[in-house]
Amino acid sequence: MDEETKTSAPMASIDELSRACTEYVRRAVGIELDGTPDTLPILDHYLSNLGEADRTDEILGLVVLAAGAYFGEVVRRTLGHGRWHLEEGDPTGHRLELEHVFLFFNPMGMAREAIAGAEQPGWMAHLEVL
Repeated sequence: MDEETKTSAPMASIDELSRACTEYVRRAVGIELDGTPDTLPILDHYLSNLGEADRTDEILGLVVLAAGAYFGEVVRRTLGHGRWHLEEGDPTGHRLELEHVFLFFNPMGMAREAIAGAEQPGWMAHLEVL
């Protein structure tokens, strides 16, 4: 994704992005994501099967944010006591921090790596602990 794509769209809320992900998956595979960990393989299937027409910078930018928000919210709700830190205009700086154990990661970066099938430098798509 180029710099222009990262900064051109106004920032949506995590809830809006998560709902968008649910809609993208429903349209593509006909299954409704319900916010539980059991739906993460469905999300992974959707991401790994994006067609070439869906891999433009603009569409990837939307899908990465939406899928990352959905994934992060599943983690946050399942493990509890987490909070989002969002960098306006720079999704590479987004992160979800859990409170019971110092752990953070960028769910959007993980979504981007799932789509690309490869590491995406600078996206913090790995788990960080103290």
